[in-house]
Amino acid sequence: MAGVSPSTVSKYLNNSEALSEIFRERIRAAIEKLDYTPSPIARSMRTGRKNLIAVIVPSILNPFYSEVYHAIRFECLQKGYTPVLYTTDENMDVLRTILTNLGASHVDGAILCFLDEEEIIKRIEDLEMSTPVALMSWHVQSPKFCCVVVDVYSAVFAATSHLIGLGHKRIGYIGGRLSRSISQEKLRAFTNAMDSAGLPIREELIASDHFRYEMGFGATRTFMQNRNPPTGIVTANDVLAVGCVKYLVNSGFKVPEDVAVIGHDGTQLASIYEPSISTMVQPIAETGRAAVEMVVSRIEKPTSKKYRAVFQCELKVRQSTSKSAPLVFEF
Repeated sequence: MAGVSPSTVSKYLNNSEALSEIFRERIRAAIEKLDYTPSPIARSMRTGRKNLIAVIVPSILNPFYSEVYHAIRFECLQKGYTPVLYTTDENMDVLRTILTNLGASHVDGAILCFLDEEEIIKRIEDLEMSTPVALMSWHVQSPKFCCVVVDVYSAVFAATSHLIGLGHKRIGYIGGRLSRSISQEKLRAFTNAMDSAGLPIREELIASDHFRYEMGFGATRTFMQNRNPPTGIVTANDVLAVGCVKYLVNSGFKVPEDVAVIGHDGTQLASIYEPSISTMVQPIAETGRAAVEMVVSRIEKPTSKKYRAVFQCELKVRQSTSKSAPLVFEF
């Protein structure tokens, strides 16, 4: 129908640049008229691949990981791959089991999202021999892997500096479990920002545990019962920030007049919550796209170079730190 050869259609379906715009339009029109969909089974028989990519996240209950998976899923489908989701529930034994079984699970590649690479680096070195891997993390030293790196240190430093710039001197911090290296890095950023401003770091205003709503709620309750409670609180993610604001509002405190709160991640939850929550926005769509591109490149061209992509976060000021911030729902 398009008046071209099967190989030309194949080039179109595989997004080859070596195709004229005239041919592209004719093939696109024929595909639309015929309602044609490429057969994944036929493609698998030809290439020897299953067109499956494993995506491993700590928890799907955290909106951040849901949005990361959504970004990865969208990009996988654009490239003709299907993502297979695994969750560890923040349990290292579960993660080890997943990694042990991954080599025999017939996936073509794997994306590991914000797991503690120090704990698993040796295991995935063996996995990488047979299955291309991309790491999404905050810091990866090994040149043996493709990796997408988010600079969380600069982000938490900037979040703390934002509250300091607003005149806050008694600032609390709520983070993740300090057994995780990413939580240690975020806390280090907070303490360094406070030190740089000459402000005291009060141990009674620092709390660490799971990245969950109830943690943010309970830690804030403890903070506010202190003789000198904080006027500002930095949280290590948006889920903690929501729990924090929830306690403050329910207890009669005004946000941000009595206590200003800032989160980290830039999830939709932070935007739609009332009051809307200031946060350090991660470029979730861009990082998901980069991770998929890395894995697909290694699947389709095993000798392609491994590389590292670094992304920065952006401060988004909302009503939890600025009463005059506009009420805008971002989707």
